[in-house]
Amino acid sequence: GIHKLLLLPQLDECLKLKPDLLNQSEFVNVYLSRLQPDADTDWRNDVDAQRAYLDRLWAFARQLAPVHNSLKAHVVYHRLVLDRSQGLFDKERFLTYLQLPRQVGYIRPEFLDQAENRRFAANLGADYASVTLLPPVGDDEPLVRSYLQHFLVDEPDYKAYEPFILDTYLKRQFAETKIVNGLGESEQWYSLLPPAEYQALKDRVDLDFAFNNQRLFAAEAPVSLDLYVKNVGTLIVKVFEVNTRNYYRANLREVNTDINLDGLVANQETTLTYPEPPLRRVRRHFEFPELNKAGVYVIDFIGSGKSSRAVVRKGRLRHLVRTTVAGHVFTVLDEQNRKLPAATLWFAGREYTPNDKGQIVVSFSAAA
Repeated sequence: GIHKLLLLPQLDECLKLKPDLLNQSEFVNVYLSRLQPDADTDWRNDVDAQRAYLDRLWAFARQLAPVHNSLKAHVVYHRLVLDRSQGLFDKERFLTYLQLPRQVGYIRPEFLDQAENRRFAANLGADYASVTLLPPVGDDEPLVRSYLQHFLVDEPDYKAYEPFILDTYLKRQFAETKIVNGLGESEQWYSLLPPAEYQALKDRVDLDFAFNNQRLFAAEAPVSLDLYVKNVGTLIVKVFEVNTRNYYRANLREVNTDINLDGLVANQETTLTYPEPPLRRVRRHFEFPELNKAGVYVIDFIGSGKSSRAVVRKGRLRHLVRTTVAGHVFTVLDEQNRKLPAATLWFAGREYTPNDKGQIVVSFSAAA
């Protein structure tokens, strides 16, 4: 119990005196909680802060015994996700993840049947959110597939992954990667796939956003998106501007991709045609110079009976609040922490306006 009252340097001193504390889950959980970013760090939206946090987690987790493989997989998985979002693919880190035993459909049985791996297989459903602030891994196959398909573009074979992954799964990913990127002689890759899988690949329609698309845009920043397009001869791109004032008041939640756009007329609509054959998968770049002011926009990409949608938020509002005898005093800031003296606050069905100092006072009494 005393560990919960100690600071990180004190926990480190305890480890020096008693190294086997690393085998105690309670100590590990307390230590992990001490590695969390402070409350003033917006680490979820700051890539550098998030990377530094994940590095701290891994520096600690990597020294743990195999009984903590679930935690190790949890940490490395989230670092792989972050790397991918920045267009980075670290092969050594990816192989570190593959070497952690997991009960998944693509795993090589011989690898999992090793005594220690079978005994300490990672549970991808384990929830460490209370100590790492990160969600459970869940299904990791999409992440593994995306990394494999990235590396296999330039690799002549898949031998580096055979010790950990089923050869049938690898063969399928290897063939698909070469085919959709138009690499080498097509006939040699076709022979690696059963006829039904080859036909399914040919018929498949892709409208997939690139993992490293920018997530946050300043109000004045230009907006562009990259999309992987396959088997789409005609692509329709629609841009909608959301009336955020009405939407937030009616729904009391952020705009998501499930927003109902039926009956709305797009602010802009563009139709594009592409000549590539159905098996080619091409990365397309789209720029939206018309999104030149703060707001929330929905961009719909529609083609071959499939739709992919992006919600673009330009600019962000945040607030500072302090308590006074008159009530709660709010100051509204933009994404660059600049004060917005004309901003108003909508609270409990009532709009509050700022005073001459640009501050919004919400009194304790509803009658005030």
